[in-house]
Amino acid sequence: MIVIPRGLARAFRALLRKCVSGRPRGPAPAVVFESTGGTLTIHVRTADAVLVHAAPARGGDGVLVVPMA
Repeated sequence: MIVIPRGLARAFRALLRKCVSGRPRGPAPAVVFESTGGTLTIHVRTADAVLVHAAPARGGDGVLVVPMA
């Protein structure tokens, strides 16, 4: 099970919104949460930027992919 702190999720989403210029068209980009070896990595790719965050984490290994919306 992947443990995602609420504050981290909100902060990442707010920063990602700043990286998107104008009103994007099409589906929301996929946000990937990957927990491996005690490290949680969050990454997303838009047309304008790639945003990555890595931090120590509790929980087991796994991958979760969700839309930014």
